[in-house]
Amino acid sequence: MKKRVFAIVILVLIFFGNIYAAESPQKEVEILFTHDLHSHLEEFLLLNGDKEEMVGGFPRIKTIIDQKQSQNPNVFVFDGGDFSMGTLYQTIFEQASPELRLMGAMGFDATTIGNHEFDYRTSGILNMMETAIESGDPLPEVVLSNAKITGTPFEALHTKPYVIITKGDITAAVFGVFGVDALACAPTCELEFIPAAEAAQQVIAEIKENYDVDIIVCLSHGGTNANISKSEDHLLAQAVPEIDIIVSGHTHTRLDTPAKQGNTWIVSAGEYGSRLGNIVLTQNQENRWDLKEYELILLDDSVPQDQDTLQQIQTFKSDINHIYLEQFGYTIDQVLTENPYRFSAIYQLGNKLEEDTLGNIIADAYVYAVQNIEKEAYRPIAAAIVPAGIIRDTIPMGPVTVEHAFQISSLGVGPDQIPGYPLIEVYLTGKELMTAAEIDASISPLMPSAQLYCSGLYYKANDKRLILNKTTDVWLVDQNGNRQEIQKDKLYRVVADLYSGQMLSAVTDMSKGILSIVPKDKDGNPVVDLEKQILYDGSQEVKAWTTLAGYLDSMDQIPAKYSAPEGRKIIESSLNPWELLKNPNTIALIVYAVAIIVFVGIIALVVFTVKKIKNRKK
Repeated sequence: MKKRVFAIVILVLIFFGNIYAAESPQKEVEILFTHDLHSHLEEFLLLNGDKEEMVGGFPRIKTIIDQKQSQNPNVFVFDGGDFSMGTLYQTIFEQASPELRLMGAMGFDATTIGNHEFDYRTSGILNMMETAIESGDPLPEVVLSNAKITGTPFEALHTKPYVIITKGDITAAVFGVFGVDALACAPTCELEFIPAAEAAQQVIAEIKENYDVDIIVCLSHGGTNANISKSEDHLLAQAVPEIDIIVSGHTHTRLDTPAKQGNTWIVSAGEYGSRLGNIVLTQNQENRWDLKEYELILLDDSVPQDQDTLQQIQTFKSDINHIYLEQFGYTIDQVLTENPYRFSAIYQLGNKLEEDTLGNIIADAYVYAVQNIEKEAYRPIAAAIVPAGIIRDTIPMGPVTVEHAFQISSLGVGPDQIPGYPLIEVYLTGKELMTAAEIDASISPLMPSAQLYCSGLYYKANDKRLILNKTTDVWLVDQNGNRQEIQKDKLYRVVADLYSGQMLSAVTDMSKGILSIVPKDKDGNPVVDLEKQILYDGSQEVKAWTTLAGYLDSMDQIPAKYSAPEGRKIIESSLNPWELLKNPNTIALIVYAVAIIVFVGIIALVVFTVKKIKNRKK
């Protein structure tokens, strides 16, 4: 009897236990995320379809964070790196650290380091972190797991491999990784890294041994690619399936629906903070996470701006005028010219092999600036070269200010440690100028950031021709608009910004060394240190952005020549046999020769086989 009663009690407990388990609420987590903010503290102009509107800005991000956290205690806020470099606020990166301090004030829980955080070199990022810490302001945790930091000056960054954060009833483990391509895009980075997957496995093993966490979050500055085999964050998720969610930065990708790799969610919201990512996940019986909601919130004028954040930004704006712009004779809101034309939106730039008027005006500005600096001593510039990857914004319609000019060419720092990449001069042979055109025609469709916009260098290409042999005509145009034929052995003066010179090896590598350009000095000697080729106005480096500002300031209104392409880059698409085969370069001749040899060999083999068969029949 006692046994029967005991069994009944056990069954009743199991029954009600199952009811309770079924009715107990699932754990739910909400994550707000950004990446590639690039110092866009204030709202900016976005071409959204056919509509231009002011979007983004930290004050609107703060409004959404406050709204979400007031409704749900389980809200985390994360950033995927490259929070700096892109507007005039970066110019006080070291002295004021506005980006990191504002992220802390807004309630960001953690961020990671992106390649552009190294733009001001080792001293720049270390000074920024010291300034942020000494301010006493709340800061987001800075996580980075795959850098070899111990025993280096970078210990002063106070980064952590991972952090454990609890919000409401959710405990999250958060770690950061730095990608392979990010390192390739950071020529001034002196850190060494181990593979992201290897670091992630080590970190997660340590987390699981020491902590009981609900969710594992990776803040990655690796990025995604439509080709999964080249997508660093997809590959990371494949290699480390324990990661629950990857906030993916670096490639400026906008994933309107989250990508899923195994049980790992990969999310991206696009660049500059025009949209704030929001993902809501519910925990399943396997303690992994299912998607409940996902949204990229457009931060347009329907989202009010937080007034406290606006006030903090105004303080930093006055610092910009005093600390940075005074030395160039500018103020942040100074109007340079009026623009009646629509230039390409920044997200369109480089996507298609074609001439672009935005690239044209920047390249022309380089030449204009050097002419005005050198005056009677001016040595003709054959070509000014601007890669798409260094153009960070477009020219808006209406009044164009100093701030706009800076944002277009905002990257980097020179040896003078003053923000802004300087211009350099190098000398290339005529043959190398023709190679530059071929690199543009053949490589930039594979590497859009390497597309070149030029002043002085013109070419015609057929995109149906053999790769590395697409150009059919390359020539120069002088300051009077006259065509000049290129002499292959002659040295020509070329100007570009320092970063573009440093990245020449990247496009050479893309062609596996087949297309090679070696920068030289005016005497034809190979240049070992590009910093020795910097152009100066007196003792001051000629900054790329100031050349554009000065050129725009010379105009009452942007002239009509920049309203449409001028024929600097003529791209044809023809399958006409003559168009496909004419003007072959050395590479094409080698390919043709090999093809002919193979063809002749096949014919000879066929003839030999036919004769053999005939002989057997006889």
